[in-house]
Amino acid sequence: MSSLFFRIWLANWLVFLAVIALSVWTIDSLHNWKNRYSSQHFHTLLQDAKTALLNAEIAAEKKGEHSETPATWLNTFADKERFLLLDDRGKDVLQRPLPKLPNRGMPGPPPDVEIPPFRRQFSTSIAFKHHATHTLMFIPAQPRAFIFFFSPLVLVFFAFVGSGFAAMGLARYISNPIKQLLLASKKISRGEFKSNVAASVGNRKDEIADLARRFDEMTQALETAKNQQDSLLRDVSHELRSPLTRLTLIFDLLNDASEEERLRLHCRLKKELHALEILIDEVMSLAHFKAEVDSLKFEYCDLITTLSPVIEDARFEADALNKAVIFNHQNGEHPARISNIHFCRAIENILRNAIRHTPEHGKVKLTLSRQNDTWLIGISDEGPGVNEDELKDIFRPFYRSRDVEQEHKGKGIGLALAQSIVHAHHGNIFATNGLPANANPLDTHSTTGHEDQQCSPLKTPGKTPIETPIKKSGLHIYIQIPA
Repeated sequence: MSSLFFRIWLANWLVFLAVIALSVWTIDSLHNWKNRYSSQHFHTLLQDAKTALLNAEIAAEKKGEHSETPATWLNTFADKERFLLLDDRGKDVLQRPLPKLPNRGMPGPPPDVEIPPFRRQFSTSIAFKHHATHTLMFIPAQPRAFIFFFSPLVLVFFAFVGSGFAAMGLARYISNPIKQLLLASKKISRGEFKSNVAASVGNRKDEIADLARRFDEMTQALETAKNQQDSLLRDVSHELRSPLTRLTLIFDLLNDASEEERLRLHCRLKKELHALEILIDEVMSLAHFKAEVDSLKFEYCDLITTLSPVIEDARFEADALNKAVIFNHQNGEHPARISNIHFCRAIENILRNAIRHTPEHGKVKLTLSRQNDTWLIGISDEGPGVNEDELKDIFRPFYRSRDVEQEHKGKGIGLALAQSIVHAHHGNIFATNGLPANANPLDTHSTTGHEDQQCSPLKTPGKTPIETPIKKSGLHIYIQIPA
């Protein structure tokens, strides 16, 4: 019964059935009460008692018990308290005091006022054969107090109050989580993203509980996006400060520069503007991808066919620099569910980064292999590598290694964009320095993973981590995506 609609429907249906059952029971109870406390019913009881006393006299006569009196016979009644047997002097044969009734020594009601049956006395004369004539009186029992609750007005009152409490409980059941959602949304509008609406619904498993949990997930996503946006703005402002400072300095120098100096400053100005344009393009690419990551379209593609144009472009660029790009892969088909354009962009960024850091006449190696249900793509260069403590940081936006020469430094966006793309493919990306021959990259220490968890590459069964010290020669970047 986890559906809120079903709970509301069931609650209303049960209330409706309860009202019908209560109404039927009340009507039946009122009918029985009316019959039980009617004058006809009381007259019937009185006549039955009279017959019982006359029969008792006949039975005593047959047995020859002439000592028995009407008092003896009345004592045999189970409900003798309701009957009075008065002798010719008006005294009760059992010596009991007579009750005060409206028509026995009490001022009577006005003629137009009807006395209820249970407030009257009912009497009849009994002519015994061997005793004087007696008067048999029947005193009706007073109705129990709860009988008065059967009054229609009282029942309407209790039905009104009971239904009010039931409606209030249902309203609170529905409105309390909604109030919490409203308060949380007001906090979000003020920039406070800490929300715990799900705690207010407890163990509920209906639509409102699902809404509360989704709301908390949404606020966490908003907080993460805001933090990423703030971090990106800080990084961008920091990166723009240096080229803008240089541009300002160039414009100041142009005022007093000679003709030859002007030509040199113009060349430097073009270079700075070109670098600034590249930086802005890369920042926009990263921002656009993070904005559209939830709307990526994935389809099954052959990785060889998909990556071939990227590798050819990388080879063309490497040939112009007297470098080589080598692609090794297993035979057969290589299907994977990817977003074609974005995945190629990630591989292209890593390849271009490897080409930039590989010395002249060096080689960039790209490998594609299958590890159980995962495709492993490795890209390695022959550059100087990075320090071990920087392997996690190279995937941060605008990060540049301390040991990389200035002419080899990029803008620090390419690897960050590649990481975002790989994570969008539910994959993992990590980096290592140069490996010994025949070493398995999955047996080495993971350097980076998803932002929200510590991702360690799966170790190949049956193998142990390599204990051999790793030389810092070349950077190896590996990508794992589901096969």
